Amino acid sequence: MFSIPLAARILALFLLLSSSSLFGMPEPDVIHLKEGAKVEGRILRENEKEVVILTSTGEITFARERIRKIDRCPWAVDVFEKMWSQVDRKDEKALLELLDWCLDPARAPQLRAQARKVARRIVRLDRDNEKARKVLGQVKYKNRWVSKRVYRELKEKEKALAAEEAAQAEAERKARQEEKARLALIGGVPISKQVEENAKVDRAEEELLRSKLGLDYTVRSSRRISVKGVLDPEQAAIFLKLGERICGTLNKDLGLPVASSPFRNAKYHRLHLFFIRKDQIEKVLHYIDGTYTRYTPDFMKFSIRRGGGVASDGDGCVGFQIQGDGNDEDVFCHYLGHAYVESLGGNVGHWFTEGFALYCSIRFHGNAVHLCTTRSRYAQNVTEGDKKSAALVVAFRELQKMKRLPPVRALFRKHMNRLDEKDLAKCWGVVKLFMSAPYRAKFLKYLQALRYAGGKHEKALQTVYNLTPEQLDDLVYKL
Repeated sequence: MFSIPLAARILALFLLLSSSSLFGMPEPDVIHLKEGAKVEGRILRENEKEVVILTSTGEITFARERIRKIDRCPWAVDVFEKMWSQVDRKDEKALLELLDWCLDPARAPQLRAQARKVARRIVRLDRDNEKARKVLGQVKYKNRWVSKRVYRELKEKEKALAAEEAAQAEAERKARQEEKARLALIGGVPISKQVEENAKVDRAEEELLRSKLGLDYTVRSSRRISVKGVLDPEQAAIFLKLGERICGTLNKDLGLPVASSPFRNAKYHRLHLFFIRKDQIEKVLHYIDGTYTRYTPDFMKFSIRRGGGVASDGDGCVGFQIQGDGNDEDVFCHYLGHAYVESLGGNVGHWFTEGFALYCSIRFHGNAVHLCTTRSRYAQNVTEGDKKSAALVVAFRELQKMKRLPPVRALFRKHMNRLDEKDLAKCWGVVKLFMSAPYRAKFLKYLQALRYAGGKHEKALQTVYNLTPEQLDDLVYKL
């Protein structure tokens, strides 16, 4: 073991022993000055500002700014070997002193390999010696020492993993927000949970239909929708989810509580829709009559004779459709639109009810194939043609372009079954306008004004929107 003073003595001894050749060595340290002179000797110490060299005349200090370059002689290696041969390899303190000597700025450039040699010996005695590990180019990563290259790779992987986890967390957060928004539209509770909560009532109605009418129907209900008939539970779930989404979306658009039910007159505040076979019409009509609403004898006879479906309205919020034409979802959206707007507005008029129903079908289903009118060439065209093309929208755009949409005043006087292709296009256009910004904000006031005005749209238009029918016509052409 030796101390720093001893190391200095060894250096002095080495210089003394080699004094005969020190000042005449073929390879001394050489400082080349910018003015052209050069000085030979042994560099003793240096820093950023100056260099001290031992010459035959003694120590000389040169400012860095005067030096052009330095040629170093590997004499320090010889001194190191002398010191290395004498140091106690098991004495960590002595090894650290030798390492410090190797790391001195005056010698460090010549002793890089030797410094690493000492550092490796030190870490055998002390695995966590930071100075030795630094000399070896190692850094600590999670309680283990690794090379800088490995450290960079590990940190890059760690960064990539953190970014991936952050992205996953953000995706999960967005998914939770989206799910929360979706659930808000359907009352804040998953459809499966809503069905489960209503299972007792639904089973009771299934049993009643089976025992009283001999109808083996599936009955499934959510908070605002109840579907019944010749459909399986999976189909029922699709209708329930669609219906709840439509109600929630319309409520949100109109500024109503998203989870509220507009079907105030219906049993359990729900819209009830039956999907039945044609030979079951009479049984279903008589069941609905008295259970959910009241039909006049004439209406009962007409519906049985006609053999078609019955649209829901705002009084009973119940209707049925004959299955088999492949348009069940369109019918569902259409009937829901009928019941929704009439539940909120009461006496809104046949044309306006039909326009709102068409609006719901096109917005939430993509097309409007089913119509509550029997005299429309459009109805025949879309039934026979491509049912996935939004034919009503196409018809509207063509009529809009040619300025051939009927005036809204003409719609005020028409009965449901007198609405033709052009009328239906205009009905949809008017409702689409009212459901767009900024008119949507006053839509509920408009329905209320209709109630007070006895269904007179002209008066309600003036009261709520300060529009004449002719001004409304102009706005529809600009849609």
